[in-house]
Amino acid sequence: MNMKSKNNFEENVLAWIQKKKQIEGKLSTSKKPAVPLGDEFERVREHLDYFVDSVAYLNARRTKGGIFVVRSEADVQDLLFVMLKSSFPSLIFEDPDSKGAASYAIKDLYFPMSKIVLEAKYVSHSKEVKSIEKQLHDDIMKYSGSKRCNTIIFFVYDPNFSISDRRLFVDRMSQEKGKFMRDGRQITITTIIKPM
Repeated sequence: MNMKSKNNFEENVLAWIQKKKQIEGKLSTSKKPAVPLGDEFERVREHLDYFVDSVAYLNARRTKGGIFVVRSEADVQDLLFVMLKSSFPSLIFEDPDSKGAASYAIKDLYFPMSKIVLEAKYVSHSKEVKSIEKQLHDDIMKYSGSKRCNTIIFFVYDPNFSISDRRLFVDRMSQEKGKFMRDGRQITITTIIKPM
């Protein structure tokens, strides 16, 4: 290769690298969310409908591999994260939110694009129901005070049907958009019990 063609080759490679960087720069700054923001809430709710099916599958696996049982709040959180992460890549597990100099709240699961907080609860027996209700009330006050929260979804897994009046529980612990205001902001609160 003579000197002139070598210089042309190097110039072409450098031009190609520059062009590639420009394209990558444009793509990285103009990334669009994987899920349209207005649809994310409904898509999350749809996914939650399959939680019990996922638990059933894990309990009846064909292989003798690792068994995953759902017997605690942490188990519910883990399974929800695994179920949702591939459809919602921006999903964050245990996202801390500063509440001031000395305290912070940790959201179980957080969807930053639409500012949805997903809190998981597990009820193992009827004695826990009052405690769970108090936790939900406390969570409402914790999360609704943050500008990083527009929607709270409480997902309550109650495999033993410990909550006797499920419809009443859902009605008491939910607020439609526009019904609950905090610092001039509308917060939607949705409660889902599975199995229903």
